[in-house]
Amino acid sequence: MAQNSEHGLLEIAPDGDVILLVGQGAAQKNLRVHSVALKMASKVFAAMFGPRFAEGQSLSSANPKMVPLPEDDLEALTILCHIIHLRNDVLNNMERPGPALIHESRLWLLSNPDFYNPLHYVQVLYVQQPMVTLQAIFKAIK
Repeated sequence: MAQNSEHGLLEIAPDGDVILLVGQGAAQKNLRVHSVALKMASKVFAAMFGPRFAEGQSLSSANPKMVPLPEDDLEALTILCHIIHLRNDVLNNMERPGPALIHESRLWLLSNPDFYNPLHYVQVLYVQQPMVTLQAIFKAIK
């Protein structure tokens, strides 16, 4: 995972065709992602990056679209993007969420039901059983 702190860019997908501008002002961070991954995870993103909206026109990794999301929670959206981009290498190294973030995440999921399906199993492993890591599961399967 590449981090360009000078420009506040977190490259979840270094060859992504979209840069999500999350937050506002000095707290804004930019997440480089693939529109296809977002479209597969959410009907809202599927519409946004479809042919009927400006965000879906001329998508290119050479010139990624900038999509402002000033009201979205940076931590939650960063974790979500790691999950839907299958960045388990990053998720395994992240600190487990505390009770407050778990509660906020559940409330966020209730208000964004599109993400229930792609997040269901990760939520079970990552939130409800914080001592279980994906590495432990793979070892148990072998």
